[in-house]
Amino acid sequence: MLTLKEILENRNRRWTLDDMSPLRPGIHVWGMYAKPPMPGMTRLVEELSPVMLLDEQADAFLRLASKSGVRIAIDSDLHPSTHDGEAGVSFSAVISFAAFREFFCGDDEADLDPGVSALRSLLRWQTIGWGSAGADNVDIRFNCNLSAAPRVGRKST
Repeated sequence: MLTLKEILENRNRRWTLDDMSPLRPGIHVWGMYAKPPMPGMTRLVEELSPVMLLDEQADAFLRLASKSGVRIAIDSDLHPSTHDGEAGVSFSAVISFAAFREFFCGDDEADLDPGVSALRSLLRWQTIGWGSAGADNVDIRFNCNLSAAPRVGRKST
């Protein structure tokens, strides 16, 4: 299993969506303001509740994100953001609200994956008022329970 120590020791490592899938994360999607009070900080749109995706929904999100036009943006911003003891770590990436709506909430007639179709519908309805509430960006948090995740990045001997 990938440990918190290994994650923290590899701060300069480039993390990607491919790293997230084996960790089986729960995913929280947060609405954010574009202009934080100080550089390097983020600011939540307080009146918005995050969308929480678990199990099949999180798997569908990872499948969709891996094949969508925003993959490069997610991969380039993905970084460890918080940790909770030895068992949990969060990875975060921020994309624009417009890109999120286009790639994760739009109808795609060519998509035959029923899990992805259901996810798109859920995200479309859960985030429908975010733009009018002031959300300019979306913070995607991959919350990983490392004690439950399979070992990644190492071959067994």
